[in-house]
Amino acid sequence: MFSRRSLWLLSLLTLSMTAFGRSRGFYNPLSLLLYVLVAAGVCFVLLRFRSLDRPANGQIPVWLLYGAVLVNVVVQSQKPGVVYPNNMDLLAAARVMGYALVVLVVLQCPPLFNRVPRRGRGMICALCAATAAAILLMIPLISPDPAIDVVTVQKEAAASLRAGGNPYQKAEYTNIYDPKTPWYPDGRMSSYPYPPLTMLAPLIGDPRWVPTFGHLVGALTVFLIGRKRLPLLESFWLSFLVLYPPSARFVLEQGWTDPNLVLGLSLVALGYRSGRLVPSLLAFGLMLAFKQSMVILVPLVWMLWPTLKLRTYLWAAVIPVVTYLPFVLWAWPEGAKAMYADLVTFHARTPFRPEALTLSALCFRMTGRAFPSAMSAVGLAGFGLGFLVLIRRIPPMPLFRQDRFLAFLLTFGFVFLSTLLFSKHAFTNYFYLFHFVLVLALAWSRVEDVREAAESR
Repeated sequence: MFSRRSLWLLSLLTLSMTAFGRSRGFYNPLSLLLYVLVAAGVCFVLLRFRSLDRPANGQIPVWLLYGAVLVNVVVQSQKPGVVYPNNMDLLAAARVMGYALVVLVVLQCPPLFNRVPRRGRGMICALCAATAAAILLMIPLISPDPAIDVVTVQKEAAASLRAGGNPYQKAEYTNIYDPKTPWYPDGRMSSYPYPPLTMLAPLIGDPRWVPTFGHLVGALTVFLIGRKRLPLLESFWLSFLVLYPPSARFVLEQGWTDPNLVLGLSLVALGYRSGRLVPSLLAFGLMLAFKQSMVILVPLVWMLWPTLKLRTYLWAAVIPVVTYLPFVLWAWPEGAKAMYADLVTFHARTPFRPEALTLSALCFRMTGRAFPSAMSAVGLAGFGLGFLVLIRRIPPMPLFRQDRFLAFLLTFGFVFLSTLLFSKHAFTNYFYLFHFVLVLALAWSRVEDVREAAESR
């Protein structure tokens, strides 16, 4: 049984993937329009959350889901996927494997797939997943030195830490772009704008291995959640939309840290699904420790568990405190001031980017003026919707209600996407995280569809 709620989410996911694939997170009028429609659609699903669980036509969504997977893999196989290939042999191998993925996905067409013996079905899905994962794992080998500031700065911060210095007090980082670049405050890269936990990966090797691991864990998480109640093929399709979505290879090649958040949210989902409170709260803390902007999760954690005592919520602060506190106390109070300047002031002073995929960029192109920076706070309106759905419409007990977590995912997605659209800059990596939230919400909704149908019999 496919509910109308899941059909809505699948339609929104299709629009989101189209926008993501066309723009790669850079300014594109069509992509911007599609993301506005997606934000409005998520808002609609939140407001009509309980009334959209009625059955819908079961065949249309199944073919739509299969079509989304097939289009994704065909489009991805046509792209080199990495921007600075240093190993052309591995790049050629990755392209051949991409075409092999097309064949494997075509074999998953329901009429063909149903004729394959049961063991053969599992082998086709496993081979497809292994091929896609191998392509992603090739990325650090194909492109060992991407020309992007996030990787350069992480490596220099790790080197400073090894030498006994405080990366947040380092006077200057290498500006790999034009010295007069408008991307940094005053045109200088004088800050390490990432939380301390991001230094762990470059300390042990290429900083992109941890995000790649987080990406793979995200796909596995969606598969495990789906396999609770869904057929093998549908569980695999949902996980494949995380494993091999549009521009995912670009995100991993560039070394952005957002896949680390996918790792954290995956652990939250697994902890919640299994009814484990402390691991779920610790996983929330992992997200806060990976990116300071995830402070938006703080009120959402309260919405998810409104009856907990304050000392229980403090489990979510364990990992951030353990990772932030040493740098706060390092050369107190100068170290704390330097850390605040790097993690907060630097981002607040970052200039507006007209090439970003934002409504502010659209306004700039039409009127010559961008939105005020405070407009990014419009996403906070999503907290009101979340409060309405989570607190008013879904009972607070039992502690682990599956529909409550689905509403949490939708609220987080709406808050995050609307904040991006009204911000002064938002690129591929930000929309990559939203894509994962939407796929996870669809997988969760589908599991709830099957559970609700079973309980109604």
